[in-house]
Amino acid sequence: MIYLEIETIVTELLLRYHLKNENSLIHQVLFNSARAALAKNHLNEIPGAFSTEKNWGTHFFWGLDEKGHRVRMFLNNFNSLRSADGEFEYLWTSAGVAEALRAKRIFPGMALCYIIVSLYYGMKCLGGFSQVNDLTMTKSAWQKLLRAVGDNEEADAVEHVQTKELGGDGMVLAYLEDREHRITPGSSFDLILHEESTTYDKHTPEAIIAAVNLHDKIFDK
Repeated sequence: MIYLEIETIVTELLLRYHLKNENSLIHQVLFNSARAALAKNHLNEIPGAFSTEKNWGTHFFWGLDEKGHRVRMFLNNFNSLRSADGEFEYLWTSAGVAEALRAKRIFPGMALCYIIVSLYYGMKCLGGFSQVNDLTMTKSAWQKLLRAVGDNEEADAVEHVQTKELGGDGMVLAYLEDREHRITPGSSFDLILHEESTTYDKHTPEAIIAAVNLHDKIFDK
């Protein structure tokens, strides 16, 4: 099994399917100024998004400085994505965001990741107590946003998305065949000593391709 950051998957989905498709719901929420304003309103105070009053979080994307530290970003009149000090600024257009993503100068915030992976594609997310809380609140905010723009059918469809699934207990990363040809859960030592190369660099590109290809095979929206 290969672990990929959810931000990596969301970045690929944005670049391949949503930033260049004006009919995409995700594209409209990001770049239609009226819908983006509603999104900012409904996501305010949602964990994983941002708080205008308490001064935490970021608008849709985090920035990255030259040392790899994340930088809070703000929508500047829906014309640009800008850091508070103005040192980092990118055009708030599909092309501008795509360029910044490809250059790894920005990456998706947690709320945007939840919206795309869980609430748009319907993938079940397993996590800890914080995710259960944050994803449930994001789901409620997303449904309110959808109803505010008149997309009641999509809001109803989101109702069935599970957001309270805990993960980690009893999780098996891989199964191996023992000497008696039985399939048994592999331990960390089994994985380290296994002959086949399972390095991150070898399999990560393949895993990314496999993950985003689910869009065409299963989640063609």
